[in-house]
Order: sequence, then structure tokens, then C-alpha cells
Amino acid sequence: MASRILIVDDDPALLEALPESIRTRMKGIQVDTADSGRQALALIAEVDYDAIVTDIKMPELDGLSVLEKVRQLRPDTPTLLITGHGERDLTVRALRGGAYDFIEKPIERDHFIASLGRAIQARQLKRQVEEQKQALAHHAEQLEHMVQDRTCELLKANQAKDEFLKARDLALVEAQHAHERLSFLAEATRVLVTSLDTDETLRRVACALVPTLADYCLISMMMKNGTFRVATVAHRDPNRQDAIEHITPDSLSPSHPVSRVCKTRHALLFEDVSTRKRQLAADRDYLAAHRALGGRSVIIVPLLAHGNTLGVMTLGRLDGREPFQQEDLELGEELARRAALAVANARLYSDAQEANRLKDEFLATVSHELRTPLTAILGWAQMLQGGTLDEATAQRALGSIERNAKFQSHLIEDLLDISRISTGKLRLDVRPLELGPIIEAAADAVRPAADAKGIRIEKTIDWKAGLVSGDSDRLQQVVWNLLTNAIKFTPRDGCVRITLKRQHPHVYIGVSDTGQGISPEFLPYMFDLFRQGDSSITRSHGGLGLGLAIVRHLVEMHGGNVNAHSEGEGKGATFVVTLPMIGIPTADHNGRKDGTDVSQKAISMDGVPELKGVSVLIVDDELETRELLVEVLSRCGAEVRASSSAHDALEALQTWKADVLISDIGMPGEDGYELIKKVRKMDADRGGCIPAVALTAYARGEDRIRALSAGFQMHVSKPVEPVELAAVVASFAWQTRKR
Repeated sequence: MASRILIVDDDPALLEALPESIRTRMKGIQVDTADSGRQALALIAEVDYDAIVTDIKMPELDGLSVLEKVRQLRPDTPTLLITGHGERDLTVRALRGGAYDFIEKPIERDHFIASLGRAIQARQLKRQVEEQKQALAHHAEQLEHMVQDRTCELLKANQAKDEFLKARDLALVEAQHAHERLSFLAEATRVLVTSLDTDETLRRVACALVPTLADYCLISMMMKNGTFRVATVAHRDPNRQDAIEHITPDSLSPSHPVSRVCKTRHALLFEDVSTRKRQLAADRDYLAAHRALGGRSVIIVPLLAHGNTLGVMTLGRLDGREPFQQEDLELGEELARRAALAVANARLYSDAQEANRLKDEFLATVSHELRTPLTAILGWAQMLQGGTLDEATAQRALGSIERNAKFQSHLIEDLLDISRISTGKLRLDVRPLELGPIIEAAADAVRPAADAKGIRIEKTIDWKAGLVSGDSDRLQQVVWNLLTNAIKFTPRDGCVRITLKRQHPHVYIGVSDTGQGISPEFLPYMFDLFRQGDSSITRSHGGLGLGLAIVRHLVEMHGGNVNAHSEGEGKGATFVVTLPMIGIPTADHNGRKDGTDVSQKAISMDGVPELKGVSVLIVDDELETRELLVEVLSRCGAEVRASSSAHDALEALQTWKADVLISDIGMPGEDGYELIKKVRKMDADRGGCIPAVALTAYARGEDRIRALSAGFQMHVSKPVEPVELAAVVASFAWQTRKR
């Protein structure tokens, strides 16, 4: 880079000669000139010169003043002063003021050029030193930054290493815990699968938990009536096991922690039972019971299997041991799930064994009950064939044969009903009915048996209880079975009461007796197939144990419910049947016994059932019939759609879900039989299981059989009364909702 100097002098001749001399003797140098001190200072403020040459005596601003200003503006720039001969005092002041050198006039060129060269070289060296200092400072700063960066990286690396080692240690600990948990679960599972006895399975679960996971364990199983039974307990101190049984009472309030676990099917964790913070009022007493036993931490886990809550498992840790944590809760839940499956499997095995036993007992009972009347029939028949009986004895023999034949016929009919129920072939001929005449007829049928034992039959019948949609024969069978059962188990001179009343929106039938009652243990199984309170060979009452099972199925087919109540053995029993009411008779039928079918009687549209929320698809090729059916069912509140052909009906079922299908049989193209066959091939969620009614003018018996065989649930002949049609739809709607 070329050097640049400034010459300041008020002598024009010197300003012209001196730069020329410098350029001649110093190559590559740039010379600026200024004829006054003020002009020089302006240039110095803009340019950092390598050297400045100034005359010491100038008007306005002399050389010493310029020197002073230069020292302020450019302290590192060397300044040469030109002085006259003999001005030594000025020279001394200049040197003291910071002048680099002084040149006396007349100027000796060689001395001036040499001094100027030294000044320029000194300035350049100083500039280089400054640049090197700056470079060194910059490098030092960069190095400092690098050191800091490397230090941070090392710190981060050390921190990462520490975190890695910590994570590794934690992972090793967690892996060890996981291995211990898996080993514990594996051992517990091995223990669980070695027994098919429910109580033994639960005992083994408790022993596996104590003391590995908990210090004490209580397992309670839920009974059918909602109460709890303590199945097993375990404590690390065997002498304290009895105290644990009373922690959970048999009957619990809905807010009790155990009840909440059963309802929500989610476990509860109480890390510290001694703290009362955020505890519900219902929890305090329960946790206080644990605290009284020395408990510190408690887990309550539901026993869940196949979507059912079988019971609860309570685990506790005593003082001096770490409280339960979330991982302990998860381990308890997993073990409870496996234990519940083991219990469920044990119960299935027990149920299978019980079913097999019941089957054997039932077959033995069937053999006994069928052979017993055969003994009297064959015996009297042989004696009649011998011709040795007198007239009175012969009449008694014929009466015995008739009674035993009827009894055997009834047994066979019950067996056939059970077969129809099992295969789904039991059909109902549904009509709007009053139940009063049905009850009267059933009571009349069982009166001889009641009179034989001196049993009173008391009837309380509300003749305006309401209409039901049902099969009169099957409903009479329900009432007959209940009355027969009551008479069978009521001692001589007892009483059987039957009640009919309205309990909106249902019709209530109650049959109560003063008989031997039902034990609480047997009550939940009253309506199970083949169940009998006493199935031993020494039992005092006969029968196959089918009657109440048939009652339950028939009532449910009518959309109703049946329940049994008893205060215990020797305190009688009450059976209650509730059926959905579909309307109210318009006439007073008090005391009428001329039949039960009111479908052809004068019933106003006000008495038809409400079908709000029920969707019905009607298929009929006759426009006027379609319009009539749509009008009748729409007035009852149903959502109705109509199709004129089987093809349109199938398309409608693809996009719309109907609760009931009503179809004509005789239609052009595809008839009703083809339609129902295609419907039954559809998926259940697309309407494949929809209840279907064949509404047709084909009214022969074989037509009805063909319709039912094709897949219809009911055959209704045209013409049909509006109330009858609405009752049929209501009946199917109730059955659908029941499912």
C-alpha cells in the first residue's frame, strides 16, 4: 500500500517545490498539501497520514497549534516541523509537544528525505504492530471462545455421560424389577393353572401375593344379589388373619371404595391411609379399619373376566414398608386379571360338572316321572283285560288310567316345549288380549288339585288392568304353571292368591302362596333349566323341574319379566309377572268368561299401543293396502316406510334400519317368500335378523307353516284390524328391545 503524507505551509513556492522533490526521491508516495492550518486539520480528520510536515510559523494557526491538534486527532502520526535558523526555543517546545523531528530552513534535502523516510517507516511499523495486536487480540478472543466452546462441550459430554450412566443404572434396575415382576407373574400363573377349584385357586393367589407384593390380602367374591362373600384371606402373620375378614362388610353402600371399584371397574390406590387429605367421607372409615390393623398403603383391584366383575382383591402393606406405587398397582391389576380368568375357568369347569350332574339327575327324574304313571296305566290295563274287576273297580281303573295318561301327556308336552325353546322353534300366535279371562280359566283348571288339598284360591282381578299383546294359550300356560307350582308346594288347608292389576306401563300378575318358601341359596336359580330345590330320590314333590324355566321363556317372548320373592323357608313365595300394556278396553268386561281374544271387539284407536320410536317397513304391491297400513301405524307414532316390491324393500334396508318388517306374500316378480330368504342372508347389522310378519290373504294352515318355515316370525291373515296390526308391531318391538 502506497504511503501518504501531508505538507502544510503558507509559502506557495515551498508547497510546490517540496512535494516535487519528495516524489522524485521517494517512489510510490502520495503527497497532499495544505496552505493553512485549518485546511490541514480538515484533511487530517478525514485521512490517517503516514507523516505530516508543517511549517512552525503560519498565520491564524501556527505549526505548534497544528501539532497539538494532530496529537489529539492522530496521536500515532509522526509530525515534522520546519523552523527557521536560530529558533531553538520553538524547537524545544515542538519536541516537548510531541514533534517527531524538526527541519531548519533552508531545508537540506537529503536530511529531510531521510528524516521523512524514518517517520513514515516508524508509522508503518507502529501500524503493523497495532494490526498484529488486533490480530492477536482477535485470535486470543477466538481461542477463548474455542476454549469456552470446548469446555461447554466437555461439560455437556460429561453431563451426557452421567445421564447415560444414570439411565443405564435405572434401566438395569427397571429391567431387574421387570424380570422380578415377570418371574412373579409366571410363578403365580403356574400356581393358578394347577387347580380347577375356585376356592383353592383364590387361596393360592393370596399365598402368592403375601409377602412378596403385600403384607396382607383379602379376596371377596360378588354374589348374584350384589353382596360380597369373603373367599380367602392371607397375612404375613397367621395369627392376624381373622382380623382382616371384617375390613369389608358383606353389604356395602354405593359410595364405599369397594363398591366404586366394582362399578367403575378401575383399581384404587391409597398410597398413605393415614393422611386425610382429599379423602371422601366413605373412604375414611374404610381406611381407618386398615390403619387399625397397622396398614400403611392399600390397593383395591377388581377381578374382571369376560366383561364381568367377579369380585375384588384388597392388598395392604404395613408400617415399616415402602408404600404401594403405580408399578405395584399395575402388577396387582395384571395378577388380578389372570386370577379372574383362572376363577372364571374354574367356574366354567364347575358349571360344566354341575350341568352334567343336573343332566344325569334330569334323565333319572324323566325316567322316574314317565315310568310312574306307566305303572298305573299298564297295571290297570292288564287287570281290565283279565275281566275280573267289578263295575266300580273298573270305573276306578279307567279313571286312574285317564289321570295318569293326562299327567304323562303334560310331561311330554313340557319336554317338547323345552325342545322348541332350545331350537328356537317355539312360535306365538299374538293377538290383543285381556288377562282376566285367562286367569279365570287357569284357576278353574287347577281348582280340582287345590280342592283335593283343601287349598283356597283367592283371586283379585282388575278387569280394566289393560290389554297385552300375546298368545292366549301360552299365557294361560304361564298362569297354570305358576298356580300348579304354588299348589304343589303349599301344605293342606293353605292359601294361594292370584292378583291382576295395572302398573303403568305394565300389567301385573302376582301368584303368592303360604307354602314351604324358597331358601336364599336356591332363589337365584329358580328359573334355571332342570333346577329343583330337592332333586334327591327322597323328594316329596314330583315333576321335571321344567315348568318355571318354560314360564320365564314364555314371559320374555311376550316382552315381559318374571321374578320370585321369598322371605325364606316356611314363609311362602311370591311370583310376579309383568307384561307390557298396549291399550285399555273400552267396555266393562267385569266377570266375563267367554274368551280372551278381543281383536275383533270394538276397540277405539285411543286404545291402540303407542309405537313412538319404532320403525316399520311395509312391503305390498297394492297401493290402497300400503296407504292404509302406513296411516294406521303412523297414527300410533311409528316411523313407517312403504315399498311396492321386494326389490325396493331390499334397497330400503341397505340404507335404513327398520325394527319390524311387514310383507305381503303374493307379489309380482319376487314374492314374500323370496324377499324373506334374501333378508335372512343379510348381515345382522343390515337387517338380517329383523322381526318379520307375513300379512297375506293366503290363510290356510299350510300357508302359515310355509311362511314360518321361510323365515317369518308371524303369519297374519287379511283383512287385519288396526288394533291387531299395532299390537303385533308392539309385541315385536318389545321383544327387540328386550334383546
